[in-house]
Amino acid sequence: MQTVETISRLLAGFERAGVRYVHWKSNNNIHLALSGSDDLDILVHPADASTAQAVMSDLLFICGKSDKDAWQPNMYHYFAQDAGSNQLVHLHLHYALTLGFDYHKNFTLPVVDWYLEDQRHNGMIALPAPEREYIIMVIRTLIKNARSAAIAEFPIRQIRGLMRKGPSGQSGASKELAWLRVQTNEAAVVAALESSGLPLEKSQFLSFAQIAESDNKAALKAAASELKKAISDTRQSSEARSLWLSIQRINRTRWATLKAKFGAPRPHAKLPEFGGRIISFIGGDGAGKSTNVSQTYKTLRRHLSVTQVHIGRPRRSASGLFLSITAKVFRVLRQRSLAHSLNHLALARNRINEFRRAERAREAGRIVIMDRLPHRAIIWMDAPRIRDPKTKLEQKLAAVEQRIYDRIQGVDLIVVLKLDPEIACARRPEDDRDTLLERSGEIWRQDWTAQHMMTVNTGEMLFEEVERAILDRVWLEVS
Repeated sequence: MQTVETISRLLAGFERAGVRYVHWKSNNNIHLALSGSDDLDILVHPADASTAQAVMSDLLFICGKSDKDAWQPNMYHYFAQDAGSNQLVHLHLHYALTLGFDYHKNFTLPVVDWYLEDQRHNGMIALPAPEREYIIMVIRTLIKNARSAAIAEFPIRQIRGLMRKGPSGQSGASKELAWLRVQTNEAAVVAALESSGLPLEKSQFLSFAQIAESDNKAALKAAASELKKAISDTRQSSEARSLWLSIQRINRTRWATLKAKFGAPRPHAKLPEFGGRIISFIGGDGAGKSTNVSQTYKTLRRHLSVTQVHIGRPRRSASGLFLSITAKVFRVLRQRSLAHSLNHLALARNRINEFRRAERAREAGRIVIMDRLPHRAIIWMDAPRIRDPKTKLEQKLAAVEQRIYDRIQGVDLIVVLKLDPEIACARRPEDDRDTLLERSGEIWRQDWTAQHMMTVNTGEMLFEEVERAILDRVWLEVS
Protein backbone atom coordinates (compact mmCIF):
# COMPACT_ATOMS: atom_id res chain seq x y z
CA MET A 1 0.00 0.00 0.00
CA GLN A 2 1.19 3.49 -0.81
CA THR A 3 1.27 6.48 1.52
CA VAL A 4 -1.61 8.82 0.72
CA GLU A 5 -0.74 12.35 -0.29
CA THR A 6 -2.16 14.10 2.79
CA ILE A 7 -0.09 11.94 5.14
CA SER A 8 3.03 12.46 3.02
CA ARG A 9 2.53 16.21 3.18
CA LEU A 10 1.91 16.07 6.92
CA LEU A 11 5.11 14.12 7.61
CA ALA A 12 7.12 16.35 5.28
CA GLY A 13 5.69 19.39 7.07
CA PHE A 14 6.70 18.00 10.45
CA GLU A 15 10.20 17.34 9.11
CA ARG A 16 10.61 20.86 7.72
CA ALA A 17 9.26 22.48 10.89
CA GLY A 18 11.48 20.38 13.16
CA VAL A 19 8.58 18.72 15.00
CA ARG A 20 9.80 15.94 17.27
CA TYR A 21 7.44 13.00 16.84
CA VAL A 22 7.12 9.23 16.33
CA HIS A 23 4.33 6.94 15.24
CA TRP A 24 4.30 5.38 18.64
CA LYS A 25 2.32 2.13 18.45
CA SER A 26 0.94 -0.61 16.16
CA ASN A 27 3.88 -0.26 13.83
CA ASN A 28 3.53 -3.85 12.68
CA ASN A 29 0.61 -2.43 10.65
CA ILE A 30 2.22 0.89 9.72
CA HIS A 31 1.38 0.31 6.03
CA LEU A 32 -2.34 0.46 6.91
CA ALA A 33 -1.93 3.76 8.76
CA LEU A 34 0.09 5.33 5.93
CA SER A 35 -2.52 4.28 3.36
CA GLY A 36 -5.31 5.90 5.38
CA SER A 37 -6.98 2.54 6.04
CA ASP A 38 -6.16 2.78 9.75
CA ASP A 39 -5.60 5.63 12.22
CA LEU A 40 -2.25 7.35 12.62
CA ASP A 41 -1.01 7.38 16.24
CA ILE A 42 1.46 10.25 16.42
CA LEU A 43 3.26 11.20 19.64
CA VAL A 44 4.51 14.80 19.47
CA HIS A 45 6.81 16.44 22.00
CA PRO A 46 4.56 18.83 24.01
CA ALA A 47 7.00 21.71 23.40
CA ASP A 48 6.32 21.31 19.65
CA ALA A 49 2.52 21.30 19.96
CA SER A 50 1.89 24.74 18.44
CA THR A 51 4.26 24.05 15.53
CA ALA A 52 2.57 20.72 14.81
CA GLN A 53 -0.87 22.32 14.89
CA ALA A 54 0.25 25.04 12.47
CA VAL A 55 1.40 22.37 10.00
CA MET A 56 -1.92 20.55 10.34
CA SER A 57 -3.93 23.73 9.95
CA ASP A 58 -2.21 24.45 6.62
CA LEU A 59 -3.36 21.02 5.44
CA LEU A 60 -6.97 21.68 6.58
CA PHE A 61 -6.86 19.18 9.44
CA ILE A 62 -9.68 19.87 11.88
CA CYS A 63 -10.18 18.58 15.41
CA GLY A 64 -13.11 16.28 16.11
CA LYS A 65 -14.55 16.28 19.61
CA SER A 66 -16.83 14.05 21.66
CA ASP A 67 -17.58 13.23 25.29
CA LYS A 68 -15.08 10.37 25.05
CA ASP A 69 -12.18 12.86 24.92
CA ALA A 70 -12.35 13.17 28.72
CA TRP A 71 -11.74 9.42 29.02
CA GLN A 72 -8.48 9.58 27.07
CA PRO A 73 -6.50 12.66 28.19
CA ASN A 74 -3.55 13.96 26.17
CA MET A 75 -5.01 12.53 22.95
CA TYR A 76 -6.75 14.58 20.26
CA HIS A 77 -8.53 13.48 17.09
CA TYR A 78 -7.76 15.31 13.85
CA PHE A 79 -9.18 14.70 10.38
CA ALA A 80 -8.35 15.83 6.87
CA GLN A 81 -9.71 15.09 3.41
CA ASP A 82 -7.28 13.29 1.11
CA ALA A 83 -8.16 14.25 -2.45
CA GLY A 84 -6.19 11.49 -4.11
CA SER A 85 -7.90 8.62 -2.29
CA ASN A 86 -11.32 10.23 -1.66
CA GLN A 87 -11.23 9.47 2.06
CA LEU A 88 -10.71 11.14 5.41
CA VAL A 89 -7.38 10.70 7.15
CA HIS A 90 -7.73 10.16 10.92
CA LEU A 91 -4.89 11.29 13.16
CA HIS A 92 -4.64 10.46 16.87
CA LEU A 93 -2.36 13.19 18.17
CA HIS A 94 -0.74 12.52 21.55
CA TYR A 95 1.28 14.91 23.69
CA ALA A 96 1.95 12.37 26.45
CA LEU A 97 2.02 8.60 26.90
CA THR A 98 -1.26 8.15 28.76
CA LEU A 99 -2.16 4.46 28.95
CA GLY A 100 -4.91 2.32 30.38
CA PHE A 101 -8.32 0.80 29.82
CA ASP A 102 -10.21 2.39 26.90
CA TYR A 103 -12.91 3.77 29.20
CA HIS A 104 -10.44 5.37 31.60
CA LYS A 105 -6.81 5.84 30.63
CA ASN A 106 -5.36 6.35 34.08
CA PHE A 107 -1.54 6.17 33.83
CA THR A 108 0.66 8.88 32.29
CA LEU A 109 4.25 7.72 31.96
CA PRO A 110 6.85 10.53 32.17
CA VAL A 111 8.94 9.12 29.33
CA VAL A 112 8.13 11.22 26.25
CA ASP A 113 11.69 12.52 25.82
CA TRP A 114 13.08 9.01 26.26
CA TYR A 115 10.57 7.58 23.76
CA LEU A 116 11.43 10.16 21.10
CA GLU A 117 15.17 9.46 21.35
CA ASP A 118 17.04 6.96 19.19
CA GLN A 119 14.24 6.76 16.65
CA ARG A 120 14.31 5.03 13.27
CA HIS A 121 12.47 5.62 9.99
CA ASN A 122 10.20 3.51 7.82
CA GLY A 123 10.23 5.45 4.62
CA MET A 124 9.45 9.01 5.63
CA ILE A 125 7.76 8.28 8.98
CA ALA A 126 9.65 8.26 12.30
CA LEU A 127 9.22 5.22 14.55
CA PRO A 128 10.48 4.59 18.09
CA ALA A 129 13.40 2.26 18.73
CA PRO A 130 11.96 -1.30 18.76
CA GLU A 131 13.12 -2.06 22.32
CA ARG A 132 11.40 1.09 23.63
CA GLU A 133 8.22 0.30 21.73
CA TYR A 134 8.42 -3.23 23.14
CA ILE A 135 8.65 -1.95 26.73
CA ILE A 136 5.63 0.32 26.33
CA MET A 137 3.69 -2.44 24.55
CA VAL A 138 4.25 -4.82 27.47
CA ILE A 139 2.90 -2.20 29.90
CA ARG A 140 -0.11 -1.45 27.66
CA THR A 141 -0.94 -5.14 27.29
CA LEU A 142 -0.90 -5.82 31.01
CA ILE A 143 -2.99 -2.79 31.95
CA LYS A 144 -5.62 -3.59 29.32
CA ASN A 145 -5.89 -7.13 30.69
CA ALA A 146 -6.20 -6.10 34.33
CA ARG A 147 -8.98 -7.48 36.54
CA SER A 148 -10.72 -4.09 36.75
CA ALA A 149 -11.01 -3.90 32.94
CA ALA A 150 -12.45 -7.41 32.74
CA ILE A 151 -14.95 -6.65 35.52
CA ALA A 152 -16.05 -3.36 33.96
CA GLU A 153 -16.74 -4.79 30.51
CA PHE A 154 -18.10 -8.21 31.43
CA PRO A 155 -19.27 -10.16 29.42
CA ILE A 156 -18.67 -8.26 26.18
CA ARG A 157 -14.92 -8.10 26.71
CA GLN A 158 -14.65 -11.84 27.14
CA ILE A 159 -16.70 -12.55 24.01
CA ARG A 160 -14.63 -10.13 21.94
CA GLY A 161 -11.44 -11.72 23.24
CA LEU A 162 -12.54 -15.09 21.91
CA MET A 163 -13.59 -13.62 18.55
CA ARG A 164 -10.30 -11.74 18.03
CA LYS A 165 -8.14 -14.84 18.30
CA GLY A 166 -6.75 -16.03 15.00
CA PRO A 167 -6.45 -19.64 13.82
CA SER A 168 -3.36 -20.10 15.99
CA GLY A 169 -5.16 -18.87 19.09
CA GLN A 170 -2.69 -16.00 19.45
CA SER A 171 -4.08 -12.54 20.27
CA GLY A 172 -3.21 -9.38 18.38
CA ALA A 173 -1.21 -8.03 21.33
CA SER A 174 1.00 -11.12 21.63
CA LYS A 175 1.57 -11.11 17.85
CA GLU A 176 2.68 -7.48 18.00
CA LEU A 177 5.00 -8.20 20.92
CA ALA A 178 6.53 -11.14 19.06
CA TRP A 179 7.00 -8.91 15.99
CA LEU A 180 8.82 -6.33 18.11
CA ARG A 181 10.94 -8.87 19.95
CA VAL A 182 12.53 -10.26 16.78
CA GLN A 183 13.76 -6.74 15.94
CA THR A 184 15.74 -6.36 19.16
CA ASN A 185 17.35 -8.45 21.88
CA GLU A 186 17.22 -8.82 25.64
CA ALA A 187 20.33 -6.75 26.27
CA ALA A 188 18.95 -3.82 24.28
CA VAL A 189 15.60 -4.07 26.07
CA VAL A 190 17.27 -4.10 29.51
CA ALA A 191 19.48 -1.13 28.57
CA ALA A 192 16.45 0.82 27.32
CA LEU A 193 14.52 -0.02 30.50
CA GLU A 194 17.35 1.24 32.70
CA SER A 195 17.53 4.51 30.74
CA SER A 196 13.77 5.08 30.89
CA GLY A 197 13.56 5.92 34.60
CA LEU A 198 10.55 3.60 35.00
CA PRO A 199 10.40 1.99 38.47
CA LEU A 200 10.70 -1.56 37.13
CA GLU A 201 13.46 -4.04 37.95
CA LYS A 202 15.09 -6.05 35.16
CA SER A 203 13.88 -9.46 36.34
CA GLN A 204 10.44 -8.10 37.12
CA PHE A 205 10.01 -6.60 33.65
CA LEU A 206 11.30 -9.68 31.82
CA SER A 207 8.73 -11.71 33.74
CA PHE A 208 6.04 -9.21 32.71
CA ALA A 209 7.14 -9.47 29.08
CA GLN A 210 6.97 -13.26 29.09
CA ILE A 211 3.46 -13.17 30.57
CA ALA A 212 2.31 -10.48 28.12
CA GLU A 213 3.24 -12.73 25.20
CA SER A 214 1.71 -15.83 26.79
CA ASP A 215 -2.01 -14.97 26.47
CA ASN A 216 -2.56 -16.65 29.85
CA LYS A 217 -5.48 -14.60 31.19
CA ALA A 218 -4.97 -15.48 34.85
CA ALA A 219 -1.25 -14.69 34.70
CA LEU A 220 -1.98 -11.44 32.85
CA LYS A 221 -4.35 -10.28 35.59
CA ALA A 222 -1.88 -11.09 38.38
CA ALA A 223 0.98 -9.40 36.54
CA ALA A 224 -1.18 -6.34 35.83
CA SER A 225 -1.88 -5.92 39.56
CA GLU A 226 1.85 -6.07 40.32
CA LEU A 227 2.64 -3.62 37.49
CA LYS A 228 0.03 -1.11 38.65
CA LYS A 229 1.55 -1.09 42.12
CA ALA A 230 5.02 -0.52 40.68
CA ILE A 231 3.93 2.50 38.57
CA SER A 232 1.31 3.83 41.01
CA ASP A 233 3.03 7.24 41.13
CA THR A 234 1.96 7.83 37.51
CA ARG A 235 -1.72 7.11 38.23
CA GLN A 236 -4.28 9.94 38.09
CA SER A 237 -7.13 8.24 39.99
CA SER A 238 -7.49 5.42 42.50
CA GLU A 239 -8.25 1.92 41.27
CA ALA A 240 -11.75 2.05 42.77
CA ARG A 241 -12.59 5.36 41.11
CA SER A 242 -11.19 4.17 37.79
CA LEU A 243 -13.37 1.04 37.94
CA TRP A 244 -16.48 3.04 38.85
CA LEU A 245 -15.94 5.53 36.02
CA SER A 246 -15.38 2.70 33.55
CA ILE A 247 -18.59 0.89 34.54
CA GLN A 248 -20.61 4.10 34.18
CA ARG A 249 -19.14 4.91 30.80
CA ILE A 250 -19.56 1.40 29.44
CA ASN A 251 -23.23 1.32 30.39
CA ARG A 252 -23.85 4.77 28.91
CA THR A 253 -22.18 3.62 25.71
CA ARG A 254 -24.29 0.45 25.56
CA TRP A 255 -27.47 2.47 26.03
CA ALA A 256 -26.43 5.01 23.38
CA THR A 257 -25.56 2.20 20.96
CA LEU A 258 -29.02 0.73 21.45
CA LYS A 259 -30.69 4.10 20.83
CA ALA A 260 -28.58 4.61 17.68
CA LYS A 261 -30.30 1.60 16.15
CA PHE A 262 -33.54 3.61 16.31
CA GLY A 263 -32.17 6.76 14.71
CA ALA A 264 -30.31 8.51 17.55
CA PRO A 265 -26.77 9.81 16.88
CA ARG A 266 -24.00 7.23 17.14
CA PRO A 267 -22.28 7.22 20.56
CA HIS A 268 -19.02 9.19 20.71
CA ALA A 269 -19.19 10.25 17.03
CA LYS A 270 -16.85 13.21 16.58
CA LEU A 271 -18.21 16.72 16.09
CA PRO A 272 -16.13 18.99 13.84
CA GLU A 273 -14.50 21.78 15.81
CA PHE A 274 -15.97 24.60 13.69
CA GLY A 275 -19.57 23.51 14.18
CA GLY A 276 -22.27 21.81 12.17
CA ARG A 277 -23.15 22.37 8.52
CA ILE A 278 -26.07 21.62 6.22
CA ILE A 279 -24.86 20.44 2.82
CA SER A 280 -27.69 20.12 0.31
CA PHE A 281 -27.61 18.33 -3.05
CA ILE A 282 -29.87 19.21 -5.97
CA GLY A 283 -29.75 17.83 -9.48
CA GLY A 284 -31.71 16.59 -12.43
CA ASP A 285 -32.61 12.99 -13.11
CA GLY A 286 -29.60 10.90 -14.10
CA ALA A 287 -27.08 13.48 -12.84
CA GLY A 288 -25.85 11.21 -10.03
CA LYS A 289 -27.35 13.14 -7.12
CA SER A 290 -28.45 10.17 -5.01
CA THR A 291 -25.17 8.33 -5.62
CA ASN A 292 -23.08 11.31 -4.55
CA VAL A 293 -25.29 11.99 -1.53
CA SER A 294 -24.74 8.40 -0.42
CA GLN A 295 -21.00 8.47 -1.08
CA THR A 296 -20.44 11.80 0.70
CA TYR A 297 -22.45 10.62 3.69
CA LYS A 298 -20.56 7.32 3.84
CA THR A 299 -17.13 8.99 3.63
CA LEU A 300 -17.78 11.58 6.32
CA ARG A 301 -19.72 9.24 8.60
CA ARG A 302 -16.75 6.91 8.99
CA HIS A 303 -15.19 9.41 11.40
CA LEU A 304 -17.61 12.26 12.09
CA SER A 305 -21.14 12.75 13.36
CA VAL A 306 -23.28 13.00 10.22
CA THR A 307 -27.05 13.02 9.71
CA GLN A 308 -28.70 12.24 6.37
CA VAL A 309 -31.99 13.93 5.49
CA HIS A 310 -34.13 13.34 2.39
CA ILE A 311 -36.33 16.40 2.18
CA GLY A 312 -37.77 15.27 -1.14
CA ARG A 313 -39.20 12.19 0.58
CA PRO A 314 -39.66 13.40 4.16
CA ARG A 315 -40.83 11.50 7.19
CA ARG A 316 -44.40 12.08 8.23
CA SER A 317 -44.98 14.75 10.84
CA ALA A 318 -47.98 14.87 13.19
CA SER A 319 -49.46 17.89 11.39
CA GLY A 320 -48.75 16.28 8.02
CA LEU A 321 -50.54 13.11 9.08
CA PHE A 322 -53.55 15.11 10.28
CA LEU A 323 -53.77 16.96 6.95
CA SER A 324 -53.48 13.71 4.99
CA ILE A 325 -56.35 12.17 6.97
CA THR A 326 -58.42 15.30 6.43
CA ALA A 327 -57.70 15.10 2.69
CA LYS A 328 -59.08 11.56 2.62
CA VAL A 329 -62.28 12.76 4.25
CA PHE A 330 -62.77 15.44 1.59
CA ARG A 331 -62.00 12.92 -1.15
CA VAL A 332 -64.82 10.74 0.18
CA LEU A 333 -67.02 13.85 0.05
CA ARG A 334 -65.95 14.25 -3.60
CA GLN A 335 -64.06 17.48 -2.93
CA ARG A 336 -61.12 16.28 -5.01
CA SER A 337 -59.53 19.68 -5.64
CA LEU A 338 -59.56 20.54 -1.94
CA ALA A 339 -58.26 17.05 -1.09
CA HIS A 340 -55.33 17.53 -3.46
CA SER A 341 -54.53 20.91 -1.88
CA LEU A 342 -54.57 19.40 1.60
CA ASN A 343 -52.23 16.62 0.49
CA HIS A 344 -49.84 19.18 -0.96
CA LEU A 345 -49.97 21.14 2.30
CA ALA A 346 -49.31 17.90 4.23
CA LEU A 347 -46.19 17.35 2.11
CA ALA A 348 -45.05 20.92 2.84
CA ARG A 349 -45.52 20.36 6.58
CA ASN A 350 -43.53 17.13 6.39
CA ARG A 351 -40.75 18.91 4.53
CA ILE A 352 -40.46 21.81 6.96
CA ASN A 353 -40.43 19.29 9.80
CA GLU A 354 -37.56 17.44 8.12
CA PHE A 355 -35.71 20.70 7.55
CA ARG A 356 -36.09 21.63 11.21
CA ARG A 357 -34.61 18.24 12.10
CA ALA A 358 -31.64 19.16 9.92
CA GLU A 359 -31.34 22.54 11.65
CA ARG A 360 -31.37 20.90 15.08
CA ALA A 361 -28.63 18.52 14.00
CA ARG A 362 -26.55 21.44 12.74
CA GLU A 363 -27.09 23.33 16.00
CA ALA A 364 -25.88 20.21 17.86
CA GLY A 365 -22.66 20.37 15.83
CA ARG A 366 -23.35 17.58 13.35
CA ILE A 367 -22.89 17.64 9.57
CA VAL A 368 -26.15 17.22 7.66
CA ILE A 369 -26.19 15.73 4.16
CA MET A 370 -29.51 16.74 2.62
CA ASP A 371 -30.94 15.05 -0.46
CA ARG A 372 -32.76 17.75 -2.51
CA LEU A 373 -33.83 21.21 -1.45
CA PRO A 374 -36.89 23.33 -2.31
CA HIS A 375 -35.66 26.26 -4.39
CA ARG A 376 -37.46 29.01 -6.28
CA ALA A 377 -35.65 28.04 -9.48
CA ILE A 378 -36.99 24.48 -9.34
CA ILE A 379 -40.65 24.02 -10.17
CA TRP A 380 -40.89 20.38 -11.21
CA MET A 381 -39.57 18.75 -8.06
CA ASP A 382 -39.56 20.30 -4.59
CA ALA A 383 -41.75 23.37 -4.92
CA PRO A 384 -45.19 24.57 -3.82
CA ARG A 385 -47.76 22.39 -5.58
CA ILE A 386 -51.06 24.14 -4.96
CA ARG A 387 -51.40 25.87 -8.30
CA ASP A 388 -54.41 27.67 -9.78
CA PRO A 389 -56.51 27.47 -6.57
CA LYS A 390 -60.20 27.52 -7.42
CA THR A 391 -61.73 28.69 -4.16
CA LYS A 392 -60.86 31.21 -1.45
CA LEU A 393 -60.08 28.32 0.91
CA GLU A 394 -57.66 26.83 -1.59
CA GLN A 395 -56.10 30.27 -2.07
CA LYS A 396 -55.50 30.47 1.68
CA LEU A 397 -54.02 26.97 1.68
CA ALA A 398 -51.73 27.98 -1.21
CA ALA A 399 -50.55 31.02 0.75
CA VAL A 400 -49.84 28.87 3.81
CA GLU A 401 -47.94 26.37 1.65
CA GLN A 402 -45.84 29.16 0.12
CA ARG A 403 -44.94 30.53 3.55
CA ILE A 404 -43.82 27.08 4.64
CA TYR A 405 -41.52 26.70 1.64
CA ASP A 406 -40.16 30.21 2.16
CA ARG A 407 -38.90 29.11 5.58
CA ILE A 408 -36.80 26.31 4.08
CA GLN A 409 -33.60 28.27 3.56
CA GLY A 410 -30.25 28.93 5.18
CA VAL A 411 -28.20 25.88 4.17
CA ASP A 412 -24.42 26.29 4.23
CA LEU A 413 -23.61 24.76 0.85
CA ILE A 414 -25.69 23.74 -2.15
CA VAL A 415 -24.07 21.18 -4.46
CA VAL A 416 -25.73 21.46 -7.89
CA LEU A 417 -25.27 18.47 -10.19
CA LYS A 418 -26.02 19.52 -13.77
CA LEU A 419 -26.45 17.20 -16.73
CA ASP A 420 -27.34 17.93 -20.34
CA PRO A 421 -31.01 16.84 -20.68
CA GLU A 422 -30.21 14.86 -23.82
CA ILE A 423 -27.57 12.87 -21.93
CA ALA A 424 -30.08 12.37 -19.11
CA CYS A 425 -32.55 10.89 -21.60
CA ALA A 426 -29.86 8.56 -22.93
CA ARG A 427 -29.01 7.43 -19.40
CA ARG A 428 -32.65 6.82 -18.46
CA PRO A 429 -34.44 5.56 -21.58
CA GLU A 430 -37.19 3.99 -19.46
CA ASP A 431 -38.41 7.43 -18.25
CA ASP A 432 -40.89 9.65 -20.08
CA ARG A 433 -38.75 11.78 -22.39
CA ASP A 434 -40.80 15.00 -22.17
CA THR A 435 -40.95 14.91 -18.38
CA LEU A 436 -37.25 14.14 -18.15
CA LEU A 437 -36.37 17.03 -20.46
CA GLU A 438 -38.37 19.40 -18.28
CA ARG A 439 -37.03 18.14 -14.94
CA SER A 440 -33.39 18.03 -16.02
CA GLY A 441 -33.73 21.13 -18.16
CA GLU A 442 -34.68 23.47 -15.33
CA ILE A 443 -31.47 22.52 -13.49
CA TRP A 444 -29.40 22.68 -16.68
CA ARG A 445 -30.63 26.13 -17.80
CA GLN A 446 -30.33 27.97 -14.48
CA ASP A 447 -27.35 30.05 -13.43
CA TRP A 448 -26.13 28.56 -10.13
CA THR A 449 -23.19 30.84 -9.49
CA ALA A 450 -23.29 31.97 -5.88
CA GLN A 451 -20.82 31.90 -3.02
CA HIS A 452 -22.71 29.17 -1.17
CA MET A 453 -23.11 27.01 -4.29
CA MET A 454 -20.94 24.48 -6.09
CA THR A 455 -21.86 23.48 -9.65
CA VAL A 456 -20.65 20.25 -11.24
CA ASN A 457 -21.37 19.19 -14.82
CA THR A 458 -21.46 15.44 -14.34
CA GLY A 459 -21.61 14.83 -18.08
CA GLU A 460 -18.06 16.13 -18.49
CA MET A 461 -16.36 14.23 -15.67
CA LEU A 462 -15.74 10.66 -14.55
CA PHE A 463 -17.59 9.61 -11.40
CA GLU A 464 -14.34 9.49 -9.40
CA GLU A 465 -13.58 13.06 -10.48
CA VAL A 466 -17.06 14.23 -9.49
CA GLU A 467 -16.74 12.50 -6.11
CA ARG A 468 -13.32 14.04 -5.51
CA ALA A 469 -14.47 17.55 -6.44
CA ILE A 470 -17.50 17.34 -4.16
CA LEU A 471 -15.58 15.97 -1.16
CA ASP A 472 -12.93 18.66 -1.57
CA ARG A 473 -15.55 21.43 -1.60
CA VAL A 474 -17.53 19.93 1.27
CA TRP A 475 -14.37 19.60 3.38
CA LEU A 476 -13.49 23.20 2.62
CA GLU A 477 -16.90 24.18 4.02
CA VAL A 478 -16.52 21.99 7.10
CA SER A 479 -12.97 23.14 7.86
